[in-house]
Order: sequence, then C-alpha cells, then structure tokens
Amino acid sequence: MTHPLPKVHLVDGTFELFRSFHGAPRHVNRYGEEVGAVRGLLHTLLSLLKADDVSHLAVAFDRLPAARSSTDTSVGALIRRQAPLALEAVRALGVQLWPMVRHQADDALATGARALAQDDAAGQIVICTSDTDLFQCIRGERVVVLN
Repeated sequence: MTHPLPKVHLVDGTFELFRSFHGAPRHVNRYGEEVGAVRGLLHTLLSLLKADDVSHLAVAFDRLPAARSSTDTSVGALIRRQAPLALEAVRALGVQLWPMVRHQADDALATGARALAQDDAAGQIVICTSDTDLFQCIRGERVVVLN
C-alpha cells in the first residue's frame, strides 16, 4: 500500500498571532509581560506539527512596528509587544521562519506554495490564512487554503 506524501503547512504567523490574541486566554509571564497570544500561536503550531501527515511547517510574519510606549495598553500595542517573542518562539521550535521586511507575509506564503507545488517530493500544500488574496494559489487538492 502506498502512502500519500506528507502535507506541508505554510502559516500566516501574523494572522495567527492576532487570532490567538483574541481567542486564547490572556497570560502574563514572570516579568509582567502579556504573552497569551504567543502561547496560543505555539499551541496552534504544535498541533500542526503533531499531525502524522505533516512533514514540514513554515511560518511567515509581516513586519510589525514597535509599540509606541510600554504603557500603551491598546490591542495593537499588546500584540506588537509580543511579536519579537513570537519570532523567537517559532525559531526555538525549529520551524522555518520567514520574517518579512520589504514584502508581506502573504508574498512569502504564495512564493512558497508555488515552489512546493512544482516539487514532486512535496505532498499537499496547506496555506493557513484568512487572507483571501491567497485563494488565487489554490490548485485543486494540491494547494489548498485553511482558514
């Protein structure tokens, strides 16, 4: 019996960080810093990595401007302050990280999906994002989008 090739997940890290901020419980580390979004992001990535049919995972992040002040408690500031830790956490997992500077995360995801779709050694490519621009990357069952 032949087994299908393992899946490759390409994750919009910025979106997942925002989703985790709004969906995961808040958590403060021992330094008094909010880290709930990072914990939620790690939970999502670990659940993808634990799947038997996943061989590779890459995470792309948009460049987020730094929070203006340490006392700013706006949602945007709370998320931006967690971005450096999120990048560090993804690196610590040993996952391929694409931190974007001049381009956007969706550009990296589209480029990665296109390159992998041309590689016979890659199985199904799953783009994890809510960005509808990436729907143009869908190629039947070969390249799909998971929101």
